[in-house]
Amino acid sequence: MSTTVTRNKSRNASARTTNDLVLENLDYVKTILTRLLAELPPRVDAANLESAGVLDLIEASRQFDATRDVEFRTFAYQRIRGAFWTNHGTTTRCHRRCCRKSRHSGGSANS
Repeated sequence: MSTTVTRNKSRNASARTTNDLVLENLDYVKTILTRLLAELPPRVDAANLESAGVLDLIEASRQFDATRDVEFRTFAYQRIRGAFWTNHGTTTRCHRRCCRKSRHSGGSANS
C-alpha cells in the first residue's frame, strides 16, 4: 500500500510541477508570438498561433527534465516557436521567405 501512496504522491508532484511551469510561462508564449508576428503578414490569425504555442508549452512541460542543466524556457523556446511556424504553415500556403517578401513589399504574397 505504501508503494501506491508513493506513486500517487510522485504523480501529484509531477502534475503540480507541470501545471506550475505552464502557468508561469504563458506570458512567454505571448512574448515569442509578438516577436514572430513582426515577421508575418498582418492577415495571420494570432489567436490560432497562440493556441498552438500554448499546446506546445504544455507538451514541453511534460517532457522537461529538471535534472538536466537546462532552464525550462530554453527547453521550451524552440518547441513553441516551431509550433507557431508549423501551425502557420498548415493554415496558409505562405512560407517564411514568401511572408517576408509580402511584409516588405506591402502586398500579398502571391503578387
